[in-house]
Amino acid sequence: MKKILVMSFSSDAGGIEKSLIEFLKFLISEGHNVSLYLWRKPGILFEQIPREVEIIQERLVPGSLKDVIKEKNIIHVFWYLIFRLAQKMKHPTKVMKDFPGQYDIAISYCQNGYSPYYIIDKVSATHKYMWYHHGSYEKNNKDKRIDEKYYSQYERFITVSESNRAMLLKVFPNLSKTIVVINNLVDEGTIRKKSALSVEDLNAVGCTIVTVGRIASEKGQLFALEVAKSLLERGFEFTWYFIGDGPDMENCMEFVFDNGLKYNCRFLGAKANPYPYIEAADIYVQPSSVEADPVTIREAKVLNKIIVASEIPAIKEALDDGSLGCVVTKNIEAFTDAIIRISSNAELQLFYKKKLCQEPSKNEESWNKIRNLM
Repeated sequence: MKKILVMSFSSDAGGIEKSLIEFLKFLISEGHNVSLYLWRKPGILFEQIPREVEIIQERLVPGSLKDVIKEKNIIHVFWYLIFRLAQKMKHPTKVMKDFPGQYDIAISYCQNGYSPYYIIDKVSATHKYMWYHHGSYEKNNKDKRIDEKYYSQYERFITVSESNRAMLLKVFPNLSKTIVVINNLVDEGTIRKKSALSVEDLNAVGCTIVTVGRIASEKGQLFALEVAKSLLERGFEFTWYFIGDGPDMENCMEFVFDNGLKYNCRFLGAKANPYPYIEAADIYVQPSSVEADPVTIREAKVLNKIIVASEIPAIKEALDDGSLGCVVTKNIEAFTDAIIRISSNAELQLFYKKKLCQEPSKNEESWNKIRNLM
């Protein structure tokens, strides 16, 4: 049994957060002593974290200036000023407190926020690993140099797909000897069980289309609305459900009302259980421009859904170059044509469903690789 610290960004309803919960469940099932630190306040998936996991709530950052002034503590004010200065110099973790305790393994479970740097600077552990969950690298040269310095200090660097590994090695070729590819874990039994639960806000007319994901530019919901407009103009009858929250929500709602889509496109917000909606879909659509290992597509595959998705490396890998679902160029006409064609082609639907039924689970391979790391 190992004493393991896992650090991550949040417990919101995202792919990283879902895979984190499955990762924690597996570590607990293997008998490890697991502690978790999250930089953000509890999100919609927080209650799904296994109760055996110790949630550590140590204060590692000073908070906002308003909060610090309210405390009337001169030491905290001084800490705040030093912390903000360190942020400007791109080294905020250097002035954070040391993390309490000694661990066999410390894991930064995502590339976002402070975790990748804090684990190196302030955590005492025999082994240090990092998970990378993003399908692109877009930082400037200064930030890239900082990442290169920190990433190279991890004993193992885990990417969540082969395409994710290839992308990262183009940016950081020095990681070639430390990278291990481990696909995200997906709880297939729970997905099937939860998909059978009833929900009250499903009353579709025509073809039922579902998209699950953070409402943000890289996930493509605004693009999906352009496709919806095109479908409507071509007389296609459909109801499209969007599950998720995010920064593009206001823009999406504005587009819906400006283009007469309010009866066709419904934004239902984030759901702790999105699976009844995926189960209800005639077609699951993933219009992302960036993915590392698309968890929502893997969930749709578990439920044997017909999938139409963007032709990007991680999605092509997840859909076996199009044999498990339709991958198309990300333009409005291509998506529109694919949705209309598949919805009226029973033979093609049967082809995809048979292929999905035959695909083996990737969980066993991921479990073995995690065991080797631990």
